[in-house]
Amino acid sequence: FSKQYFKPLIVAFLVAMFNQFSGINAILYYAPRIFELRGLSVSDSLFQSILIGITNGIFTILGLVLIDKVGRKKLLIIGSIGMSICLGLIAKTFYTPDFTGDGLLIFLLTYIMFFGFSTGAVIWVLIAEVFPNRIRGKGQSFGSFTHWFFASVITFLFPIIAKTSQFGVGHAFMFFSIMMMIQIIVVWKYFPE
Repeated sequence: FSKQYFKPLIVAFLVAMFNQFSGINAILYYAPRIFELRGLSVSDSLFQSILIGITNGIFTILGLVLIDKVGRKKLLIIGSIGMSICLGLIAKTFYTPDFTGDGLLIFLLTYIMFFGFSTGAVIWVLIAEVFPNRIRGKGQSFGSFTHWFFASVITFLFPIIAKTSQFGVGHAFMFFSIMMMIQIIVVWKYFPE
């Protein structure tokens, strides 16, 4: 925590925080419930959750292939733009009472594609690379702690926010969308390549 490592610590903190403020764990942990809230049956909701997991795996591998060719910043910015749009559309489905679950699936799968090849793949590489070798282990521990701390916060708060009103889930996804807009600016202005 010395002054010379301030910038790497901030980058590790922000990339881990934004990773969770993208809403990924709210989606992965609560996908069946999210689909049920849009009128799908329990069995359809579980099947669509499997599609989300498969899509995440495929596009995370794509991100690992692209990361050195395209660059960390570009992947984060492109992914953040796509995620922000998708999250806004997901929020809209919860603000529109007659919206169907099938449209929600398309928005969620598209979101997962953008997440997988950007934030999902870049976080662990960036946290490792931003620190000098002599403190890399401690730096990665800090980044991992930040990541899982915010994962627990989102996991705890999402169902509470979802129950606050009939638009609670929409509010949560709108928050995630806004966080991805902020991430675009932060990554563009402050993150190293």
